[in-house]
Order: sequence, then structure tokens, then C-alpha cells
Amino acid sequence: MIDSLIKEINFCLDNDCYITALMTTLSLPDICGAIEFPNLQTTARYKKWYEKYIGRYEHSPLKGFDKYPYPSADIVYDLRCSLMHNGNPSVNCKKQDLKYFKLLITKDMHYGGVSGYSRDDINKTTERTLEIGIKNLCYKICAVSKYYYDLNKEKFDFQYEIEDVRSHGL
Repeated sequence: MIDSLIKEINFCLDNDCYITALMTTLSLPDICGAIEFPNLQTTARYKKWYEKYIGRYEHSPLKGFDKYPYPSADIVYDLRCSLMHNGNPSVNCKKQDLKYFKLLITKDMHYGGVSGYSRDDINKTTERTLEIGIKNLCYKICAVSKYYYDLNKEKFDFQYEIEDVRSHGL
């Protein structure tokens, strides 16, 4: 099923259906997390799987840049919940300590977005901003999910049946 979902996500991206691609992509850590951490609740397994396989590689290890916001497990899960449950492709900026959050539709799959961090010591304020490229986020999550699936196929023993009856005239 992972292969089919990724194929459909890529079809959506190729045909400018970005929100549908994003919604489907954001379900992949749910599916993989259920396999990797079956005894955890949905939120915990989603975040733990995302952080283990994607999130920890997203932020800068360089001192001074470590405060920049990045697509962390918390932010991606917040985006997933907001989009799936409310139809809102955003995050709770206050909860995520962001001044603003924006999704970007770009031609280039490799453009990940922009992260910003500024600090005003006089007024003791910090402003963090995050823009994420939809294609890039979809690409990363799909690539890692596919890799995870290929390594763990025997654990994906879902029982389901889908039959394409379009050629039968139905």
C-alpha cells in the first residue's frame, strides 16, 4: 500500500494537486509509525517515527543556527492534525513559537523553504519564522517512507482487497 500511496502522491504533485499530495504524504508517518512503534498512541508514534527517520536530520547542528525553526516532528504533526481535522494547511504559530508559518508551492522539488530567527535583546523578543516547500516535504517523507517500507515489508501484513472494476463497465 505504501508504494500505491507514493505513486498517487507523485501523480498529485505532477498535476498541481498540492494539498491532496500533502494530506496523503502526512499520513505516511502514521502508517510507518504504527509498524515501528505499535504499542504507542498515535501522536507519540507519529512524532517518534518522524523524529527518528527525518526530523533529526532537518535542523542545523551548528551553534548559533540551532535556534532556527525547522520541520520538526512537533511542527509536522501539528500541520498534519490541522490539515486532516480542520482543513487548514497551517500550524498553531503560538504553540510552535513561530511569528508566522507558510507553505510554498514551488516548481523545484529540492527547494525546502526558508527558516528565520531574530532576537531583539533590547525588547527581549524573539521572532522565529518558517516557510516549507510542499514538494520538498512530500519528497522527503515519501522517500524515507519508501525506504522504511522496503526494509520492513514483512511487517506490513495488512489484509485488504481493492479491485479495479472500471474495465468491467461498472
